[in-house]
Amino acid sequence: MLTRSHITKFINARIAKLQKHMRKWLAKLPDADTLDNLTHLPDPLRELVLMLRLNRPAATTLMLWPLLWGFFLVPSPNWWAVPGAIALGLCLRMAMSVYDDMADQNIELSDPELRRKLPQLSPLAISAMLVLAIAAIWLAWALGGSTLFLLIFWIILAAAHPYMYHLTWLPQLYTGIVLGGWAALLGQAAAGGLGLEAVFLFPAGILWVAGIESLRAEMKQTQDAASGTKSIALVLGELRIPFINSCFVLSLLLLASAAMVQGERTIYVLAMIVAQFLLYPIFGARTITAKADAWRLYRRTAYAGAIMALGLALA
Repeated sequence: MLTRSHITKFINARIAKLQKHMRKWLAKLPDADTLDNLTHLPDPLRELVLMLRLNRPAATTLMLWPLLWGFFLVPSPNWWAVPGAIALGLCLRMAMSVYDDMADQNIELSDPELRRKLPQLSPLAISAMLVLAIAAIWLAWALGGSTLFLLIFWIILAAAHPYMYHLTWLPQLYTGIVLGGWAALLGQAAAGGLGLEAVFLFPAGILWVAGIESLRAEMKQTQDAASGTKSIALVLGELRIPFINSCFVLSLLLLASAAMVQGERTIYVLAMIVAQFLLYPIFGARTITAKADAWRLYRRTAYAGAIMALGLALA
């Protein structure tokens, strides 16, 4: 006779088998940051690639995915503006990386050789940052609407960013505002204007980027403590991992709410399910003991962000 215990045992066995298959599949998934072999490049070009984070796609595209979420959630977006929006997100992120390195190389810069050479690279760094900033301003003007207005405020927020790592123990949340929440608003403006979904998009972008940056900070605790850089990972103690879990869960819920404002989007729901499977090792984790595992999770966030952007575009 079929009893409740038999049904429960069967369901648990199916779930365990699914988790086993997911672990095998995720183990085969390539990292989003595998472009570390730059020895064949001339020194100046190699140093520029490192400063612009071109060898770290997960870092380079950190701002791009929230921006595209905002873009594709606008009803009937201007599809001709998609290349301009992508270029805007990449230019702003790379310019901010150079600026952060010039202001405080302990925030992101981990290459010891480049850190030693940084004072000699000031002209190169300033030139790259200015070119990217000018390109971003031109793109914002070309995209029209309130994009340029929002960009001016973004520049003010970005200018204060490196100093937040010495003023507050929660700099990752501020990074979430600059690279996540405000990026989503820029995406909406580039697509044609802000809508009701921005109420959900803004906090979703903040929490998404804050979760990613907190995951990276988890692996930089020793470096941050030695350099005097403040971080969520250094102040939350045992609450670090639950905080990261909460950021991703709430971000996904808020994105789902933003999609519901625009009506039912079956393809987007499927994309969110795939994204959750990519991130599932983070959910429910009590601690992260292996640095390599944490970096692998950090890098997979780029896949998750891209999948959700693609789901919105196709919905």
